Amino acid sequence: MMMNWLWKKLKPYVDAQITH
Repeated sequence: MMMNWLWKKLKPYVDAQITH
């Protein structure tokens, strides 16, 4: 999947949501 670079940018955001 070519969304790897995107995931790297979204990971911090997603982590902030799931680890709220």
